[in-house]
Amino acid sequence: METISALDDIPVIDLSNPNEDLVARAVVKASEEWGIFHVVNHWIPPELIGQLKEVGTEFFQLPESEKKALASEAKRLQEHGRIWPPSRVNHRFWPNNIQDYREVNEEYAKEINNLSEKILGWLSEGFGLRREALKEDIGGETVEYLMKVVFYWPCQDQDVNPIKSSKRQRNAEERKDLRP
Repeated sequence: METISALDDIPVIDLSNPNEDLVARAVVKASEEWGIFHVVNHWIPPELIGQLKEVGTEFFQLPESEKKALASEAKRLQEHGRIWPPSRVNHRFWPNNIQDYREVNEEYAKEINNLSEKILGWLSEGFGLRREALKEDIGGETVEYLMKVVFYWPCQDQDVNPIKSSKRQRNAEERKDLRP
């Protein structure tokens, strides 16, 4: 099982590898050499990601006036997109007419926090620091996470859609054997 591979040359870190030390070294190496990496097979349940996509889609199906009312006031107060820590989340700017919107976003925020803390710990130790050093340096328990959910209409014309360009398709085909 490969722990690190390339996605258009950006390192891909596979967290399903049972050798945590190897995964930690791959995270540090990618950070040192690239400053960025793509995580696959993380521990965020696919069902939760699916639910997040569902409630996000429902949000974008709300009437434009509702979306604008939530967004404009949140933006004015700089509250837009905050999902962590729970004590700093202002639910006043979340839609209340979408079933499970709050619960799904809160559960996703917990998972993102856990994953972030794990990666920060690996980086801290990999750079010769205490496991909590980077987490503490960015704010410890008061660090705030923001999430932006964006909806793009599907582009049917492959000639103008950079995501479906021949280079990306070729690279995707080459990577198929790199995933477990």
